[in-house]
Amino acid sequence: MRPWEWPRRFEPAVDMEEQARCYQAVLETFWHEPWFYGMYWWKWFSDLERGGARHPGFTPRRKPAEKLLAEWYRRPPPHL
Repeated sequence: MRPWEWPRRFEPAVDMEEQARCYQAVLETFWHEPWFYGMYWWKWFSDLERGGARHPGFTPRRKPAEKLLAEWYRRPPPHL
């Protein structure tokens, strides 16, 4: 809702299923556009300990959204 606010000043934590559905909607919408070659997903930390069901932040690491991204990015681009 307000990703610029950190530490989180609101609750509840990220809804992981909603996060995955939003990622899915973006990829379904733009995947076939000739200008779309991917996008930056907020917030992917280099720290491998962050993420997972107990992590309340926006990272998709070890959440359903990560699996969804892997499935989409394994596909060949339709416009190449």
